[in-house]
Amino acid sequence: MRKMILFAAVAFSGFAALPIAAVADDISTCRLYSDLATTIMGARQHGIPMADVMEVEADPSIADLRRSLIIWAYEEPRYYTEDLQRDSAVDFANEVYLACMKAGQP
Repeated sequence: MRKMILFAAVAFSGFAALPIAAVADDISTCRLYSDLATTIMGARQHGIPMADVMEVEADPSIADLRRSLIIWAYEEPRYYTEDLQRDSAVDFANEVYLACMKAGQP
């Protein structure tokens, strides 16, 4: 059963909480959000301007979530070594996945 859920993805290490409006109904949905977070943070870590990322055409059904994730990702620091860039993307995706899974709990 699909239901609208408002959840807060709490960023760690002193980062602010991010409210995200999302439809979360199962593990595959959370995986989709996690994959989107990985892509967005990867773009951020590779120096792609935020305006360029915002302008990419996207599925209208997740437009608000995507916008929130882009803003959140660009508030995170940019790293210059490949290992730290990869770690940043993985950590960001895990935070999004965790928040999504928590939102689906009764």
